[in-house]
Amino acid sequence: MRRFSSRPVVALLSLAAAWSAASHAQSGGWIQTNPPPHPADNRNEFLSVSVLPSQTVLVGVSGVIFQTTDDGVTWTRPESGTRQALNGVSFAAQTGTAVGEGGTILRSDDGGLSWAAQFSGTTASLGGVSVVDANTAIAVGEAGTILRTDDGGITWTPQESGTTLTLFGVSFANPDNGTAVGEAGTILSTDDGGTTWTVQDSGTTSPLYSVSLAGAASATAVGGDGVILRTDDGGQTWMLQFSGTLNPLVSVTFVNASTGWVVVENVSLILRTIDGGEHWTLQLIERGAEAVSFADPNTGTVVGRFGFLARSTDGGVTWRDYPPAPPPPNDAVVDACLLDANGWAVTDALDGILRTTDGGAHWTHQRTGWFNATFRRIACVDSQIAIAVGGDGSGIIVRTTDGGEHWTRQGIGAIGGVLTGVSFWGPDVGTVTGDANKILHTDDGGATWTPLRSPSGGPFDDVYQGDPTIIVTATANYLARRSDNGGATWISTQFNGFCFLPHFCYLLNRISFVSAEEWWGVSHCCGGGPPRPGAVHHTIDGGANWSIHYGTPGFVALNAVSFPNSATGIAVGNVGVVIRTTDGGANWRPQSTGTRDNLMAVSFVDANIGIVGGGNELILRTTTGGE
Repeated sequence: MRRFSSRPVVALLSLAAAWSAASHAQSGGWIQTNPPPHPADNRNEFLSVSVLPSQTVLVGVSGVIFQTTDDGVTWTRPESGTRQALNGVSFAAQTGTAVGEGGTILRSDDGGLSWAAQFSGTTASLGGVSVVDANTAIAVGEAGTILRTDDGGITWTPQESGTTLTLFGVSFANPDNGTAVGEAGTILSTDDGGTTWTVQDSGTTSPLYSVSLAGAASATAVGGDGVILRTDDGGQTWMLQFSGTLNPLVSVTFVNASTGWVVVENVSLILRTIDGGEHWTLQLIERGAEAVSFADPNTGTVVGRFGFLARSTDGGVTWRDYPPAPPPPNDAVVDACLLDANGWAVTDALDGILRTTDGGAHWTHQRTGWFNATFRRIACVDSQIAIAVGGDGSGIIVRTTDGGEHWTRQGIGAIGGVLTGVSFWGPDVGTVTGDANKILHTDDGGATWTPLRSPSGGPFDDVYQGDPTIIVTATANYLARRSDNGGATWISTQFNGFCFLPHFCYLLNRISFVSAEEWWGVSHCCGGGPPRPGAVHHTIDGGANWSIHYGTPGFVALNAVSFPNSATGIAVGNVGVVIRTTDGGANWRPQSTGTRDNLMAVSFVDANIGIVGGGNELILRTTTGGE
């Protein structure tokens, strides 16, 4: 159901609006990028589809877009940059345009892998679009809006339609010949690219929702009350065809003058013709659909509500589900680091390292060769250098200097217990920490690792290499050690502010260091005593004194926190909890992620771009600060 339309189905429109709102609440500004998302798991409604031999692209509510180039074996969910419903999509080869609510226009030049917003010059909602070639496209919408571009969308020029009625669909056979349809049986035709539009007599007052041209003279339009209209003389006459239903017909596509398909709304039916509409035959589909597209007489896709999509390779005689998503992994993402477009994540699977080179939009598995290792933490230095630490019966350090193509084990014989923390100042100077009071330091990129005199009070869970000489280690036992001379001597600091009753204290899960003095911590609660939620804690004096800045609702533990700048922070926790502050921790606001998985890792490049990771190898990405 197209969100902007004025179809006379009030109850369904209200329900659709509720679905849209619910979907928005579930995902907010977060998009799942690992495991690769599957459209069948999408709770939004798909509103339009474009099928070509090279790719299939689906668009729908809340700006959702999915794309596949291998018949649905794998899918990509590119970021649309909008939460407006996308009502229509059309492609010519690799060039495509999607249109939607509020005058939204998006363009892709790579088959739907990436999209860029274009200035439409209108706030009218757009319902249909027809892409003729790489330069030419026409969009239609509310209040008789018609827009055309001849420069690839750099400029969209309004055309005079001669009507104020909503136009739902448009189709062009070439840059000159096109037809638009809309409310009250409206049909407009042009043979000069839209310089002039002529009203044609449809013979009906039923709304027309979709039109498909098969050459300059032949067109089919469909709409309310089961109406199918056909012209073979460029619209001079439109003939009513027998559809066999009074249900609304909401989408039509023809691959030639003879062969076409129509979506029947509210029932699980598709109509098909192979004789230009002289006869229409019923084809069953699993659920009600909203749109249909065919690349050729055999290969097509239908899409609809709650992620429904099905594919036919025999002209619609039979429809089958696309390949399902593989079962999610059982391991969890436990740490991540993102530097601009490049980043890594580690999981608690054996030899589990993930790599991204596009800001977290896509992830690939990398192998270190140490198949029995489980990594706990990872530090990103630059696009090529990263260091991961963990254990494989003893402690393990691996380092890459070529973006993860190869990993080298370091510190063999010097490590001992499992390693749980790593921090680097540039490519050479770094410190790792772990069990058994273990602290190791390097000044040569890990070619040699030197055990530092380990102060008592470990194990040390978190570490900060502030500069070549400043090292801070911290434990879950409310104790920190600081060295200002590369580990030669240490100063101890006991944490204050974590206990609210004798023997009842918040239990630290993770510390994020802004500087040697300013830290943020997250916790769960508690070792006995009355139940309390997890919390966000803050210190500006190197851990001596802590203040509580936020308590999670529902007694949810918080597991990780990231502050890309002094004002903006993001903390994550169990059951999909994400909270964000933009005023230095004075106020925190929960965000919707659409998951109930426990989130264990978070990393932000700046106030807007970041990732979170958690159970089932889940990684979510945002470019809007999660809003």
